[in-house]
Amino acid sequence: MLGMFLNTIPIRVRVDRPSWSELIRGVYEAEVAAIPHRAFPLVDIHRLAGGGPVFDTLFDYRDFHVYRALPSADRLRVTGYRFFEQIDVPFAVNLIRGAGDTLTLQVRYDSDQFTAAEAARISDLHLRVLAAIAGDVRADPRPATGYLAPDVARIERWNATQAPPPAWTVPERLAAQAARTPDRDALVASTGRLTYAGLLARVHRLAHHLREAGVRPDGVVGICLPRGIDFVVALHAIQAAGAAYLPLDPDYPPERLALMAADAGATTVVTAAALAVRVPGTTAVHLDTEAEAIAARPDTAPELVIHPDSLAYVIYTSGSTGRPKGVGVSHRAIANRLAWMQDTYPIGPDDRVLHKTPASFDVSVWELCWPLLTGAAMVVADPGDQRSPDRLLRLAGEQRVTVVHFVPSMLDAVMEEPDLAARLASLRLMFCSGEALAPALAARVLDALPGLGLHNLYGPTEAAVDVTYHACLAGEAAVPIGRPVANTRIEVLDATGQRVPVGSPGELCIGGVQLARGYLGRAALTAERFVPDPHGPPGARLYRTGDLARWLPEGELDYLGRLDHQVKVRGFRIEPGEIEAALAADAAVHSAVVLAPAARDGSRSLVAYVVPEKGGTVDGPALAQRLRGQLPEHLVPAVYVPLEELPLTANGKLDRAALPAPDPRAGAAHVPASTDTERAVAEVWGAVLGAATVSVEDDFFALGGDSIRSLKVIARLRAAGLPAAISDLYRHPTVRGLAGALATSGGDPAQPARADARPGTYALVDGADLAIMTRLFGGNAA
Repeated sequence: MLGMFLNTIPIRVRVDRPSWSELIRGVYEAEVAAIPHRAFPLVDIHRLAGGGPVFDTLFDYRDFHVYRALPSADRLRVTGYRFFEQIDVPFAVNLIRGAGDTLTLQVRYDSDQFTAAEAARISDLHLRVLAAIAGDVRADPRPATGYLAPDVARIERWNATQAPPPAWTVPERLAAQAARTPDRDALVASTGRLTYAGLLARVHRLAHHLREAGVRPDGVVGICLPRGIDFVVALHAIQAAGAAYLPLDPDYPPERLALMAADAGATTVVTAAALAVRVPGTTAVHLDTEAEAIAARPDTAPELVIHPDSLAYVIYTSGSTGRPKGVGVSHRAIANRLAWMQDTYPIGPDDRVLHKTPASFDVSVWELCWPLLTGAAMVVADPGDQRSPDRLLRLAGEQRVTVVHFVPSMLDAVMEEPDLAARLASLRLMFCSGEALAPALAARVLDALPGLGLHNLYGPTEAAVDVTYHACLAGEAAVPIGRPVANTRIEVLDATGQRVPVGSPGELCIGGVQLARGYLGRAALTAERFVPDPHGPPGARLYRTGDLARWLPEGELDYLGRLDHQVKVRGFRIEPGEIEAALAADAAVHSAVVLAPAARDGSRSLVAYVVPEKGGTVDGPALAQRLRGQLPEHLVPAVYVPLEELPLTANGKLDRAALPAPDPRAGAAHVPASTDTERAVAEVWGAVLGAATVSVEDDFFALGGDSIRSLKVIARLRAAGLPAAISDLYRHPTVRGLAGALATSGGDPAQPARADARPGTYALVDGADLAIMTRLFGGNAA
């Protein structure tokens, strides 16, 4: 007889049982409960689950007991079994009961996903489990210690990162470097340049001025300035005065800045006279109007000792309760991070490091410190330039930049630009962090820039920027986040705090000297996230990241996602709960939930699902306007979906999977392109947004467009010969409008592209942002 005489269905089993017998009983009951559904076709289960596999491992116990019931008079005897099967599950374990009550363990695996050593290790774990059950069925199956001896030895070896800790702080190292290279360029910006001697003199004078203003060690001082030479001087002066700096982005709403300053205890803010009003309730030190008094201060270092455990900086991250949280990092922690970076990727006087990252993002910390401690020059991008690949590439080429950092989503937009190899001829080191680095993007970079060192870094704000590193290689099927940096330990733990086997997913936890002191003024939250380390030395702590990861066999880590709803959008760490709390506080909103669904290219944007108050409607632009008065721009959703009610599961919890996909075209007719320019624009939009069809009336931002995707659109339009500028897309967000604007300005696919004009001065809000606000809220963009 030939045929398929079995069906496979998934079952859900809880494994947190206190004894093997109870676990076995639980599995048995789950199987019995599934019997009424045993004939439901697996292909239909796949279809109902969205088309993807519903399980990727298979366990099959095979006992052909019917043969043992054959009458002995028939003289039939089963001597063995032979099986042939073809399955699409990457890992399957068969336990076969054979003649004479023998048991055979058979492991089948996809050799593209598992090595022979991994399969053998998993086979050994199965045998250990069977032995444990046979030894005492009443024993607790949950502790993994007995099964992990080989893995523990490997994990301890991978965590053997001990190195001599730095015996200096950033102010001390900067002064020592300035003494070695006083006449070399320290800072290069469009507004001028400073030598190391000139920088140190300005730092010390401002430090004395701050001390006279009452700044003391371990205090917190805000900086509300745009990126530039003044910001760099202020940062190092605050640290030289013994305090920690708190970046206060002038583009943030005043309400947000005031909350951060008050929460951090920053009573003093270094700023300019025109910006002081943005941080009410603080004492302002105006670099412009107090310039004469500052210049009269001594240019020698203030006489004080900075303790390594005192605060070096405070950076705020999104908070799930609706309140942002300030992470306080010590001098000891950031010194270790900078020392490791210099040991691993040495730079010196011949290097030029690009500083373009907003100071509210912790990557900026090494951009602002590392080059100045090594004799390299820091090339400071103008405010707003971080949003323009063309300007960044122009600056990197003109200033012969050798070291740069990109968030992967921005790097993807940069890769759309032409002539990369020529424009980045001097570049030798590129770092990526803030988001998962896709292997396809890494391959494009390595192919376009031969000889470049591309390095993937990982780390939360709570652990001095980065704690793991990986050198990217051509042809990698996946890009790991790498292995721990110096004086850092990584643990992958289960919900009980126990280690999981190598290759198994668990929560990534961080230990070592780079851990932050905690969250300022949030003792309970600090105790919840910074916990005692059960696997480290006495008194050690672990930071629970909430990230899901696994150890790879070679000792690197593979990032798998989040254990909660936190997301990364364009490199910013976002707690949807903070946005949901702001929406729920709006008088027009009854309830709301925020998601960040992934587009086809892996990028994410925020979508708000809003239930209005009874009898009301959802006005997305108006909601966005009100949110901008409370939240930074990266926390304002791009799309608002009205709902009559939020979907709930059977037990009354929010059913996120049942939330509808945003449909910006609901009720709108498709209008095809009618001119060559419209067709060219629609084709580029479709490619960038992953849309099969694009109507000439479609709005780029309503379709899911954002600042990063807009950069890719402009680059592709220019490559097609359409002289588009970024401001054109913001002012004319429909296909028809943009095509018309390009035609009016002489746009012709046969004409060469023109670059954006480089502004001579920068306002607090650049032209593109002003155009967005004008489009949403009216007014005159001029």
